[in-house]
Formats: sequence, structure tokens, C-alpha cells
Amino acid sequence: MERCARSLFEQTLDDIEYLFIDDASPDRSVEILLRILEEYPHRKEQVKIHHMDRNSGQAIVRQWGIQNSSGEYIIHCDSDDWVEKDAYENLYLYAISNKCDIVLHDYFMSDGAEKKVVNLNFPDVEKKSVISTIISGAERGSLCMALVKREIYFKEEMLFPVGDMTEDSTLLIQMLWLADNIKHLPKPYYNYYRNASSTTNSLSVASCEKKFKDCCNNTKLIEEFLNEHCCTLFKEDILIRKLLNINLLLPAIYKLPYYLKWRYTYPNIFSQILRSKRLSWAVKGKIILAYFGFYPVYHFFKGYKFAK
Repeated sequence: MERCARSLFEQTLDDIEYLFIDDASPDRSVEILLRILEEYPHRKEQVKIHHMDRNSGQAIVRQWGIQNSSGEYIIHCDSDDWVEKDAYENLYLYAISNKCDIVLHDYFMSDGAEKKVVNLNFPDVEKKSVISTIISGAERGSLCMALVKREIYFKEEMLFPVGDMTEDSTLLIQMLWLADNIKHLPKPYYNYYRNASSTTNSLSVASCEKKFKDCCNNTKLIEEFLNEHCCTLFKEDILIRKLLNINLLLPAIYKLPYYLKWRYTYPNIFSQILRSKRLSWAVKGKIILAYFGFYPVYHFFKGYKFAK
């Protein structure tokens, strides 16, 4: 939290509104935040701290922040990550000068000691291709790497997710469709901290089930949005997304209830997978093994280990 707060308060852009949302945290995050804020008195008037009544999860917290924002553009930052000092100034100036609705940018992947640049693969920033790569999981759809004009969040077509997993990409996919001018600034401004114990990376039977449920709900929301816009361009991408969803259950597939969920959540998906030209036979082979009950043997040798 300290690293994150300092990186935000030290931004070279002066005119920023900061919204910090405490999701009923059991640790000392707010205490740390207030202590750090004392070192940046010029930021105090720009800071709003909100305390959720109970732990609500990332999707609800993010929605509260969006609805209570007032800036021309919105960007997000997770509390275990941090940003480069000139990030928001450069992104904002680029957005203004190019009249952008959305500016996407690259990022660093870090374990806290070392970091490497991750370049988003958006060479032409053509709307449909960007949406396709995010739906299919080929690229991250993080709101932390997207400066978005605030008014787009408030378009009446927007559907807000409730489930935490993929909630940010679910929002971004919709906003990309509704945006007119999308640009990619190929510079890394965000530091994504790869935390092995985070919600995204934790591995247990319970976590697999929760991730699966959240992802399925958010995929349904994306389909609903695309259907409302009579859009059939992304059927293959949705197929891949659904495959990624059910495969979240693979580490627990040796238990019959999880096999049945894997098998019957999307009962018509398997014939589509076999016909798909975008999926390799290695992927299809794994699906065939799982379908006939042989995948537990395969995954045993792959060495899945569950968190206690």
C-alpha cells in the first residue's frame, strides 16, 4: 500500500482526483495511507477515502469509485501495484491531443524485485481486433492499463458486473465497443505486481469454483451486451472464453460435482471446440481426455498443488 500510494501522490500531473476505497480491510491499509498522505500536503484536498460497510469485492468497489468520480478521464490502480511518476500526465496529454476516448498502454510485470516490459499486441488498434484479443484472453483487459473518458462509463448500454474475476475486462470490452477513438500508447507506465497469494493466482478447490462462477457470469454479461448490439463478430472468441471458464475447474475435475459442472455448463461447446480452426489439437486432446474422464491422470502428472 505504501509503495502504491507514494507512486500516486508523486505523479507529475497536478490536477488529479484520488478515490481510495477501503473494502472493509482487516489490515492497516487506511492507517498507512493517511500516514503517507501527511508527506504530500498538496494532495490532501484531492483525496477522498470511502469505507465500504462490508467486504464487497473488486467489482462492487470499482463501480462505487466510478460512480463517485468527477474527472474528465478515469483510470484504476490496484493497491498492490504502482505507477511510473509521469504516467498519468503523459497519458492525459496524449488523450487530449489525440481526442481519445480510450488510451491503452503497456506495463511492467514485477515480482517486487525485478520487472519486465509487457507490450500489448495492438499493432493497428482496430476496434474489433482489440476486442477480439481481450474476449479470447490473448491480451489482458485491465482497466489499470486503460485511460477512459468518464462519459463512456455512464452510457446507458453499459452493464456492470458483480463477479470479481474478469470484471475489469468485462467493462473494458463494452467501452471499447462504445468508443469512437481508441489509441495505444506503446510505453509501459503501470507496474503489475505478480502476487502468488492474490485472488487471481490462489489455487484451491474453493478458489477454482469461485473463479469459474464469476467468469461464467461475466461471460454471460458480455454475450448479453453483444447481442443487444446485434453483434455476431466474436462468436469464436466467446467460444474460447467459455473454454477458459470451464478449464478453471480442471484442477478439481477428479471430484464428480466439478466434472459435471465442467461437462454441462456449456453442453454444446465440445463439438464447436473440435470444429474450431483457432484451437490446436493439443488443446483439443486435453478436452477429449477430460470429456471421457481421463484428464485427472494427465493433470496428476502435471503436478497441480492446492493451497490449504
